[in-house]
Amino acid sequence: MLFSKKKYLKNWRNLKWIWVPIVFVLFAIMDPITTYYLPKIMDAAGGMPDGSVIDIPMPNATEALMMSFGELGLLGVLLTVVIVMSTISGEMKSGIYEMILSKPVKFTNYVSAKFMSMMLIVYCL
Repeated sequence: MLFSKKKYLKNWRNLKWIWVPIVFVLFAIMDPITTYYLPKIMDAAGGMPDGSVIDIPMPNATEALMMSFGELGLLGVLLTVVIVMSTISGEMKSGIYEMILSKPVKFTNYVSAKFMSMMLIVYCL
């Protein structure tokens, strides 16, 4: 429990309580915005060959919401795992990892404290 409190404090000091939700919101709105502007992007990129027509219907609110949840289902989990992995690898590189595990701390407690602190941030979204 003490190790978890340390991780919560570290997340607070690193401002993960601010930038992780912002990244999640950007991932959630990316797919509906891309779908909306796709015809304009195609025209700006040189258009389509002569005779080809792509008709993309505008998604309604329910479809846009489901697209956002689809993005969060894949990219949100990936982002969470990458953030936890980067903190562990950063501590391995700086030598803090060996110092922590030289004390009577189990590896599972170490990883689970990091993961639970990240899950608290994601849950508060």
